[in-house]
Amino acid sequence: MRYLFTALGVLFLLAAIYMATAYFCFRKAARRGREANIDKFLAAKQFDGYREELSAAIAYVRLLPYEDVYITSFDGLRLHAKVFRAENERAAVLLFHGYRSDYGYFDFGAVIRKYLEKGISLLLVDQRSHGKSEGKYIGFGIKERGDCLLWAAEATRIFAGLPLVLEGLSMGATTVLMASGDDLPPEVKGIIADCGFTSPKAILSEVIRADYHLPPRLILPAMNLWFRTLAHYDTGEYSTTEALAKCRLPVLFIHGTGDDFVPYRMGEENAAAFRGDGTFISVSGAGHGMSYLVNREKCEKALDAFLAKTLGV
Repeated sequence: MRYLFTALGVLFLLAAIYMATAYFCFRKAARRGREANIDKFLAAKQFDGYREELSAAIAYVRLLPYEDVYITSFDGLRLHAKVFRAENERAAVLLFHGYRSDYGYFDFGAVIRKYLEKGISLLLVDQRSHGKSEGKYIGFGIKERGDCLLWAAEATRIFAGLPLVLEGLSMGATTVLMASGDDLPPEVKGIIADCGFTSPKAILSEVIRADYHLPPRLILPAMNLWFRTLAHYDTGEYSTTEALAKCRLPVLFIHGTGDDFVPYRMGEENAAAFRGDGTFISVSGAGHGMSYLVNREKCEKALDAFLAKTLGV
């Protein structure tokens, strides 16, 4: 009997360690992070050779006049965005930033001037649990998908029926792609998705393996229990590829072959899942979210063609 109790004690201890490890991984991945530091952001090695250009672009955006707007999410959170108005406004783009990028101009600083000069106004969204938007846990696109639908509806009011495009980078790309399979307002004419992942489950598996150095097949099931209990969603309940199978809007996919956070193959899988009017732009050697900086000419050519087709600008 003593051996039985000893064995049960060992099993209980192992189970406790297992669940505690899963909780640590969940908290590290999903909990709202600290406010991003612009100097630390720009010091990252991936910006070597582009730091001056990006710093100037961010400085330009920070001096632009804007209007704060708020909506209430489907689950009661107060969500924030900034509206940047173009002169001779002809269309608008809704910008959804990536994972723990508290200021959207980090992700879109390089392209914002181009949009405004083309007469395209902007709605720069703070995703839930980022910036001035409320929220305790990040939704990896599953929760943000619903927020995107609400922002699209609000944009039809803000921009008085002008044609709209939804654009996202990284988790923002997954957000707009997941929303693309739902009933968006008719004013939404297209989607731009830069380095989006195929599903929350898939990207978390990559993070568990690469960053936490743990086996995803062992950790993710218990980690998902914490997601369901505390964040109130299942990481496997929806995917980008499922949404793309239902999408009827034109989509411009962009992905760098050197992406070491969202693997390039995920961009290929997303494009392959889409049966509609899609364009896939591969940027050789570009790291995560770096395609526009690494090959501006190629990206701008594709972007100009897409905007002409969808927005007529």
